[in-house]
Amino acid sequence: MSKLNLISGLLHGCDYNPEQWLDRPDVLEEDIRLMKRAGINVVTLGVFAWSSLEPKEGVYTFDWLDDIMDSLHQNDIRVILSTVSGGKPPWLVKKYPDCMRMNDRRERLLYGDRENQCNSHPGYLQKVRQMDDMLARRYARHPALILWHVSNEVYGTCHCPRCQELFRIWLRRKYGCIEELNRQWWTAFWSHGYSDFEEIESPSPIGEMAVHGLALDYWRFYSELSVDLIRMEIETLRLHNPDIPVTSNMFHMDCGVDYHQLAKVLDVTAGIPIPAGTAAPMKTAIGKPPFRRHSPSIIAVGSSKASHFCSWRAPPAPSTMRKYAALSDRACICSAPCRLWPTGRIPGSISNGANLGALTKSFMGRW
Repeated sequence: MSKLNLISGLLHGCDYNPEQWLDRPDVLEEDIRLMKRAGINVVTLGVFAWSSLEPKEGVYTFDWLDDIMDSLHQNDIRVILSTVSGGKPPWLVKKYPDCMRMNDRRERLLYGDRENQCNSHPGYLQKVRQMDDMLARRYARHPALILWHVSNEVYGTCHCPRCQELFRIWLRRKYGCIEELNRQWWTAFWSHGYSDFEEIESPSPIGEMAVHGLALDYWRFYSELSVDLIRMEIETLRLHNPDIPVTSNMFHMDCGVDYHQLAKVLDVTAGIPIPAGTAAPMKTAIGKPPFRRHSPSIIAVGSSKASHFCSWRAPPAPSTMRKYAALSDRACICSAPCRLWPTGRIPGSISNGANLGALTKSFMGRW
């Protein structure tokens, strides 16, 4: 049986972050009731749960996730379980300050935000592999699991000394000799000819920005590094159950990752269109990652209401959500009624639950 059979039919769901409400079992119980009312049959779990699963290095707290996985399964709600590499716990950065990225001005970032790690840092990679192995050992054969969600919205570049050295190795492999690099980069312009690969630095506003070949190659190099991170995680997960398909959500076209290359290591591609007006479906089809070109594909994040990261957003009409559903060829996962469940935390949004349940039924004819 094809492992893609696990994601057949319409998937209508949400990002679910129960780790934020573990002190309120009544809230978690109500979540299940409201999800069922909204016609939700799948949730994505664990995207930013690393600090809740490993609050201190080597101290693991999987019991709450065990309970959530079992509860969802008992209520016929399937699970897309995420790896935790997208959001680092503070203790990891305390131990490895240089796992944070260095920007193009050669400034080391402090702890904060997400997806801003150096993708070549050995300590970070080791801890990610360790957590992936623990998640897969524990949940790879759980009856609720239908899909692995690897990392989250991978984007950006790091310019630390280690990445610089790896870049030079990458350039040597690509061009073979410095003369060929000079020829292809057209470095005679402005007297930019290099005599040795060791002279090359990544693009910087306080250094070189005018050599287009340099800028393009650094994006290509770091895109490969980012895809290698996803590949490493997938290989770790598949050690414990190769039959569970994998996906990773694609961010936007200007995020520094070659999504055609990323798609090659995935079983399912995923996009994240979030409505922002009547023209959004067309803009998404043109400007968002080409996840639809790689079948099967799903919509991993949408929004039918306000989101935490926007100052305002008018709720889209049902026809808008249908247009987003049409961007996917296999299933549609619309985070509903807002991007991050539970939606009752945003005043007025929970009333959309019944409407979205009806909307789910209207989609059913497509699958």
